Amino acid sequence: MATATTIALSGCGTFTDTDVAARVEGVELTEAQLASLVRETAGADAERVPLDAANQAITAFVLDESLRADLDRLGASAPRPVDGALTTASLEESFTLAFGAWQATPPQTFTDDQWSRFYSRGPVESGVTCTAHILVETEAEALAALDELADGAAFADVAAERSIDPGSKDSGGVLPCAPTGDFANSYIPEYVEPALAAEIGVPVGPAQSQYGYHIILVRPFDQIDTSELEPLLANPTIRFELASNDLDVYINPRYGSFEGARGIVALGG
Repeated sequence: MATATTIALSGCGTFTDTDVAARVEGVELTEAQLASLVRETAGADAERVPLDAANQAITAFVLDESLRADLDRLGASAPRPVDGALTTASLEESFTLAFGAWQATPPQTFTDDQWSRFYSRGPVESGVTCTAHILVETEAEALAALDELADGAAFADVAAERSIDPGSKDSGGVLPCAPTGDFANSYIPEYVEPALAAEIGVPVGPAQSQYGYHIILVRPFDQIDTSELEPLLANPTIRFELASNDLDVYINPRYGSFEGARGIVALGG
């Protein structure tokens, strides 16, 4: 289904302050406020504007208020712009102030349940990749390793017995957890592509590379210690994704849905 590329700023009448475009933890952006924001660039008399323009304004509001809500949970705060009027410039200034305070405030300690719900979204959506692998010389050896795993052998045991990777075999084939972007840039494509396409906890392969044949496992959460994950909170995107998981965020469905650090994703996007 095609997604509309423009959206009306008014229909049978004008929007009022009771029409909500977005809400974060009880703080609202009304349709009237949104219309005022997008008309700054579309023109004061515009009746329709690009949907992208509306979504950019909503995203700016939601990210700003989400950072402020997380700061509240941490017992911290950020100043607001001196001028209380809601404009594109004041919204940008407000976000800059909130983001600066948020980065300067140590993150909360997330529970195992919070980490688990986040991690279960998979490497692409969560932005976190934790893998293990078994590296062997031949395809026949790789297929034999897969057979052992299918028969119930523990991945760590097969790695310790069969893997020729000296850096990981003694730790059960485990490689360090990393932000998915860093993971993709640090490993060869022959390893990255099947890893990012794999289902959590299900070994995949053989994947051939210049080093041999890999059996790859995106490690299940119950095989990961949160001490491996906590350093990743230095990555602002990962920290924000985790923190925003438990926020009460509402987006008027006509604009799309809130997808964490991605902002507002339009219907059909």
